[in-house]
Amino acid sequence: MKYLFVGGCPRSGTTALLQLLNSHPGIALGKERYKNVQGLTPRHFETDQFLHPSAEETNLLDMDHYAALRRKMRRGDILYIGDKTPGYYRRISELSQAFEQARFLMIWRDPVRVASSFQHRAQRAAGGWSEEHDYRNAIRQWNSSLTRYRQFMRQGGHGQLMLLHYEWLYSGDFEYLRSVFRFLGLDVTDEVIESYVHIARRWNRVRKKSLCLTEEQIGEVKAGTDPELEAWALGWSALQFLQHLSPHSPPPDSQEFAVSRQYSAFTAQNRLEQMRALANKADSSADTDQRVADVLVELARRAEEIEQKAERILDQIRAAEASAWSRLGANLDLRKPRKIKSGERTVSQQASELAESLAQYRLAIQDLSHRFRQ
Repeated sequence: MKYLFVGGCPRSGTTALLQLLNSHPGIALGKERYKNVQGLTPRHFETDQFLHPSAEETNLLDMDHYAALRRKMRRGDILYIGDKTPGYYRRISELSQAFEQARFLMIWRDPVRVASSFQHRAQRAAGGWSEEHDYRNAIRQWNSSLTRYRQFMRQGGHGQLMLLHYEWLYSGDFEYLRSVFRFLGLDVTDEVIESYVHIARRWNRVRKKSLCLTEEQIGEVKAGTDPELEAWALGWSALQFLQHLSPHSPPPDSQEFAVSRQYSAFTAQNRLEQMRALANKADSSADTDQRVADVLVELARRAEEIEQKAERILDQIRAAEASAWSRLGANLDLRKPRKIKSGERTVSQQASELAESLAQYRLAIQDLSHRFRQ
């Protein structure tokens, strides 16, 4: 069994990510199970202890949550066990030493939205949220979380940690969802799709909410967040998405998932705009991870090879079509084409699918590869 830890700056979507991950039959994550516990070891995730939280260990004693995990674990299909606590972003190095080859999913969000959510909770002072946890506290935690992610990755932890972009993940983009589960070595199941559609619908409402900040406070947030950190986070989020992208895998044939496709146009535009922002906001290449640069150059090279292959296939199709017209002559009844067997794809259909996936693939790396080649 493997270990999985989920975290991020508070108000960045860790709870929704917990819901999404736990919808997979092979994942069992606690809900801030060990929020107040230091020095975690694999012993803390043995069944008898893990499923019986105490008030000393956490303030979230959701026994229904652990009852559901118990039923899931009895089936014996659990591949990952772990916990979700926003504050795990402070403890990545510690956890990676205690849990060999543990995986980390750390999520980050637009800092203005994070600050607005902090401010909203502070004004209500509800749910244990104090007035001191206002938008200024959000700035500090946002900067701190990204700083720690960058430090961990530069120490060689990039294979264990996937940095998730809140807006890309929750917008209803199936390919981004697929990349997260490919990082874990898992398939996207029907249960995950159902959960994802629900989350995407909810996010579509959330993104339309007005900010709980004045113009002056928004300016203070933008001035207080580190643009180099944001550029780095955008770069790594895009890079890891591309590394785990499956360009030839179609979305699931699911009526439920079709509902979330209405967000696809917005998703693509949003992701490309964010990637362009990376190119514009990134500082000099002195602060650029060489590994990012090398991988993006390699991605660009592969994309060029795919494009050349697609062009060769299309040339063959054109030549075959021209030859067919000359041989068949005027007696061909075009109203009665050859019947295609169920499940069979013509060469032109295959080429069209390849070209379509290639177009998305190349758009996604175009801005990044240009910036990081420098």
